[in-house]
Amino acid sequence: MRIAIDGRALNKYKPDSIGSELSEAVNSIAGIRKDWELLVILNQFGEFKPVLPNVNTLSIKEFLSLAADQIAIPRLLKRHNIDVFYSPYFRCPVLSKARKIITIHNFTYLVLKVLYAEKDVSQSIKLNIAWKKILADSASKIVAQSQNSANDIVNILKIREDKISVVSPSISNNFMPQNEENITAVMKKYAVTKPYILYVGNSRPYKNVDNLVKAFEKLPKTFRDEYNLVLAGVGEFKTGLKNCITIDFIRHNNDDLPSLYSGAKLFVFPSLYEGFCFAPLEAIACGCPVLSSNTSSMPEILNDACSYFNPNNIEELSKKIHTILNTTSLLEELREKGLKRASHFSITNSSNEFIKLIETLISG
Repeated sequence: MRIAIDGRALNKYKPDSIGSELSEAVNSIAGIRKDWELLVILNQFGEFKPVLPNVNTLSIKEFLSLAADQIAIPRLLKRHNIDVFYSPYFRCPVLSKARKIITIHNFTYLVLKVLYAEKDVSQSIKLNIAWKKILADSASKIVAQSQNSANDIVNILKIREDKISVVSPSISNNFMPQNEENITAVMKKYAVTKPYILYVGNSRPYKNVDNLVKAFEKLPKTFRDEYNLVLAGVGEFKTGLKNCITIDFIRHNNDDLPSLYSGAKLFVFPSLYEGFCFAPLEAIACGCPVLSSNTSSMPEILNDACSYFNPNNIEELSKKIHTILNTTSLLEELREKGLKRASHFSITNSSNEFIKLIETLISG
């Protein structure tokens, strides 16, 4: 069987988390199913070096994404007699006759606008939804990274439930507890001088970083003086707090991240909505206790591996931070449960789920 994979995320100039995850997945699936041929589609900026004999690359020139999606890729699929096409993005060659699987994972902005924010959805959002429904309808199968996301896809795009499969992504093997030397080096690099509470993510409104800062401000002064609050990846976001350290940008596959997670006394994730919550999973994989908001996919993904709070209740968040950091037994319990939960999100488990999806699609 010949499977083509949209590998345009494998950009040598702009590496990102999707590309890193895709690279691991391709090699893992090829290793498990040696009877399948995997063909990774790259554009002129792509770079991927196959390590197994049943993995090869195909090339297209991409100057306009829509033209590449709807003209170049369909021609390529037909020329190479592709059985299944997979895209890790919400992209689909609508007119191609190949079986098509797409992943919908960055659905946050539509969910927030349609379900939570705006009663009267703008015309541009309606057009966006209409186009995405065309893409989703043309796919043979849709991958959602959580059941929460699957439910949102059904509600917003009016897609049949049986067309959607939940396949959990994996956590990179880079995320594991680090030694003291690595932790000390990363603390020095980012001028962290005290035990610290950590957040990793951007500072868009739905991430709710403001409420985390307000909760930190509500802690007793002696407690605030004892800890740094480290906000990593928040761009130009500023707090004005004496003991708060902001890191403007930190790449997902940055070597510093595992050490930053490992050294934190507590990781706090105040987000209002996530289709899949990578950052708290990465934190628990590094042995860091986690305190997470209780919304959207977080309880589904994290299960009993962390403590939860209402992200709109600043007082509750502040009290939980104080209680957890003052309770050694609770910190150890969260650490142990977190490491156990993280083991479910291995590349092997994720690859086997995806292989089962393709086998079901072909046999059907």
